[in-house]
Amino acid sequence: MNLSHVETFVRVAEARSFSEVARSLALPTSSISRMIAQLERDLGAKLLERTTRRIALTAVGRAFYEHASRALGELSEGERRVTELQRDPRGEVRITAPGDLDDGFFARCLADLAIAHPRIRVTCALSNRYVDLAGERFDLALRVSYGLPDSSLIARPLGRYRAWLVASADYVARRGAPERPEDLARHEIVLMAPRDGVSRLSLSGPGGEQEIDVRGRVACDDLRFARDLVIAGAGIGVLAIAPGAREPADARLVRVLPEHELRAPTLYLVTTSAKRLPTRVAVVRDFLASAYAAV
Repeated sequence: MNLSHVETFVRVAEARSFSEVARSLALPTSSISRMIAQLERDLGAKLLERTTRRIALTAVGRAFYEHASRALGELSEGERRVTELQRDPRGEVRITAPGDLDDGFFARCLADLAIAHPRIRVTCALSNRYVDLAGERFDLALRVSYGLPDSSLIARPLGRYRAWLVASADYVARRGAPERPEDLARHEIVLMAPRDGVSRLSLSGPGGEQEIDVRGRVACDDLRFARDLVIAGAGIGVLAIAPGAREPADARLVRVLPEHELRAPTLYLVTTSAKRLPTRVAVVRDFLASAYAAV
C-alpha cells in the first residue's frame, strides 16, 4: 500500500472532489483517479462511489477513512515532534514534587538539565499535599506512592525507596533497642500521618513479612521533620532513602532492627497525558527518567 495513495484518498474523502484535490496537488485529475483505483486494488475493496454529480464513501471507505485520517494525523504529529526536538527546546516547565523528596539528587538533576538545555526554565513547587496537575497548571509531578497514582495520569516509575527504622542514641540509652519486630509495640514511634495515633508497619526480614501495629504520641507528614523528631529523642522513626539519594551518615541516628527493612514506596514521574506533550515537557520528562535510571 502506497502512503501517498492513502493521503490522496483522505483528501478526496474530505473534499468530495477529484478535481479540487488535483488542483491542490497540481496534478491532472486522471492521476488522482489512478491513485484511488490502485489503492482500491491493494485493499481489495471499493472505497468511493463516483457519479457525474457527486462522490460518496462506501461503508468500507468510511471505515478506512476514519482509521487512515487518524493514522496520518499521528504521522504528522510525529514529524512535528521530531522537527521540534531537533531544534533547541525552550519555555517554562512547571514541576511539583514532595517537599521531603531526597538529599539533593533531584536538585542535581535540575542543575544538569539547566546546563544541557539552557533555554528551558523550570519552576519547581515543593509540597507534601496532593496537587491537581491540570487544575493547577503543572506539567510534571514527582509522586511517592505504594501503588500506581491516579489512573487518569501517565506514571513512570523512577525507583523504589529504601526504608529503615532508626532512633537517637539517647532514646536507645533510655528505652533500649527492640530485638524483634514485636517489641516495637512497646516503644514510642514517630508516626507518619496516622489515624487515631495508630499506624501499621510492614517489615521484611529473616522471618519473612510481618505487620506490626504501633503507637506514638507525636506524628507529622514530613520525612525530614520526622527525622528531626527522632534525633530529638521522640521515639523510633522511619528513615526513608529516596532513589538516587546517598545513604545518610548521621552519628546522631542508630539503626534498630538492622536485619529488617520497611515496605517502601515507589517514586513516580507523572504527566497528564503521554500524547501531544509540548516538546519542552517531553525533554524534561525524558531527562529526569534517564537520570534516575542511571543510579
